[in-house]
Amino acid sequence: MSVSGSGELNAESGAYGSTIGASRANNVASKREIYRRLNESFRKRYLHRFGRGVGFCAEFIHVLKAVAKCLDLRIQFCLQSGVSPEGFAVQWGWTDYFEPLFPEIMVPRVAAVLNRVHLPLGRVPLLKSLSRTCLKAACDCSYFVFDEFGLHPPARLSVPALGLGDDYWHNMQALTRLLWTHNAQATQAVAAYRAAGQLRSAYNAVHVRRGDKKDEAGIHHLQAYVDAIRRLNSNIHQIFVATDDSRIIDPLRNSLGSDYVVHSNSDSDVDRGYDQTKFNFAPISFRRERTLRFFADVEVLYLANHFIGASTSNVFNLVQYMRANKNITDVARS
Repeated sequence: MSVSGSGELNAESGAYGSTIGASRANNVASKREIYRRLNESFRKRYLHRFGRGVGFCAEFIHVLKAVAKCLDLRIQFCLQSGVSPEGFAVQWGWTDYFEPLFPEIMVPRVAAVLNRVHLPLGRVPLLKSLSRTCLKAACDCSYFVFDEFGLHPPARLSVPALGLGDDYWHNMQALTRLLWTHNAQATQAVAAYRAAGQLRSAYNAVHVRRGDKKDEAGIHHLQAYVDAIRRLNSNIHQIFVATDDSRIIDPLRNSLGSDYVVHSNSDSDVDRGYDQTKFNFAPISFRRERTLRFFADVEVLYLANHFIGASTSNVFNLVQYMRANKNITDVARS
């Protein structure tokens, strides 16, 4: 895959959150209002539960794909409120970090727990049917999380007002821009974290996942990332590394040698391999701070000249959508 200058990427693709310029921000705000009105015009409704205690990127991508599916089927995307959020979601769920965009529907607690990806005893048809009946009576929605709207987003869309058409990657990038709009408090925090770690000249970026990913999907040897960096046809020798395990930084730096300058915002006292279960039980203040720092890293990954990661990690998949699959190397497929 060819490599272009970081200035070209920024000018062509715009930026996210705290990186966005005034004209781009106005355009995103306008598109968000168009989306809001369009979404609320649909009669049938899908109810999504956000903040279920899994990884942020998995949940964000689920929203992204479900939003695309709902647009395609002309179904209103709604968020479920009144359920105690878990993991990165510390109080309200979506609006802990992002500006409101979707209608929110309160569901009685007895029925609320039924809106989940995995039902008890698996996807037993009778149990799924009973859950749907109970939820429909409680909130007048037709579709729910267990309907798997987030599995297969449409390959193409026809929504000219939002600039959505036949290009899948462009569509997903455009929708990601609409969603990735932080609220004022999160914007300020992410901007500060990103400013502290953003490189001032052209750089390539790497994301290396460790921690509980080893048990979920396996991890890739560090040499795969080193080889991918060296294969880039680029005179850029600054490398930004985002990782959940700071112990890989020095080995990566040593493997690359003196030709490269490796930077990272990882905290050696905290980043020792991400574990979702442990994270979910951490204090709220810790979970919020780590999530905001993570957002800053994601934006730095997005702004890189070239991005290297593994598609076995949802961090890679989110950045891939942000970049519309441009200037990316997937070590899982190399």
